Amino acid sequence: MNIFVLCATRRGELFLKKLFHLLPEANYFVFSFPETPHEPRYYDNIFQLSKMHHAHFYEATNFANPGLSALWEKTQIDLCFVVSWRYMIPMDLAGKVKVAPIVFHDSLLPEYRGFSPTVWAIINGESTTGVSVFYLEEQVDSGELIDQAAVPIGDNETIADVMEKVTGQYLDLLEKNLPLILNRTAPRRIQNHAQATYVPKRLPEDNQIDWKRSSRDILNPIRAVTYPYPGAFTWFRGKKLIIWSASIPEEKKKYVGIIPGAVTEIKHDKGVTVLTGDGEICIHEVQLENEQKINAADLIRSFSVRLGI
Repeated sequence: MNIFVLCATRRGELFLKKLFHLLPEANYFVFSFPETPHEPRYYDNIFQLSKMHHAHFYEATNFANPGLSALWEKTQIDLCFVVSWRYMIPMDLAGKVKVAPIVFHDSLLPEYRGFSPTVWAIINGESTTGVSVFYLEEQVDSGELIDQAAVPIGDNETIADVMEKVTGQYLDLLEKNLPLILNRTAPRRIQNHAQATYVPKRLPEDNQIDWKRSSRDILNPIRAVTYPYPGAFTWFRGKKLIIWSASIPEEKKKYVGIIPGAVTEIKHDKGVTVLTGDGEICIHEVQLENEQKINAADLIRSFSVRLGI
């Protein structure tokens, strides 16, 4: 049995490891791509894992490349899995797979079609995200559903917390549905396209904090793009300052004069409290660009500071 796996990120690595365990006798063709500079590194891990299991490995972003398209044309492809993939797969090549390529996506489709759905779900203050397994179609994330599972998002959970739970569901849904996929009895449930929502690709510059927003609208992006992502950032005396962790103070003070970004409290054991558009937020661990992570109170020591400048 020939299995193509298009995968990236830590999730792709763990998915591939699980698949090797479930179908050890299959002949694997693994496709992946190097990350951009601001992304966590897993390409080398996927390469080494593929090598360890004697899989054919290919670096790929463009399947219109003559070498890659020729491989798809000449190889009998029994199964194809797509995990954390961001590049287009031509439908004429997808049609070469005996069973349409099967995609794993971290949202409850048809909601949150597109890029970085878990990041966007946290930014938007959602209490739930999920995983969808579906057959590839030409329109992004629009294929017939095989299975889904919901994943709760805690009010103060970070992207790392939520991604761990989402990845666990990827592996559970793979194991649960693989027998059905193999004997071609997996469900095909049409999505309600009228209910579809979409999210675009995020770039590092999109992570800049706007101190005029509400405290919750500032905290959510901090949670969403903290480690292992590049982090939400602001400016401190003309230098880029990454904010790795923050919280909303339990005691809510009533301000009748607000200067967003102004420092209101410095606690050496907790961090620095900063004014927002509707109250305050306490920032804890911070990092000036190219320096070490430190407690915010060890860096910001004056009430004259205005973050964002």
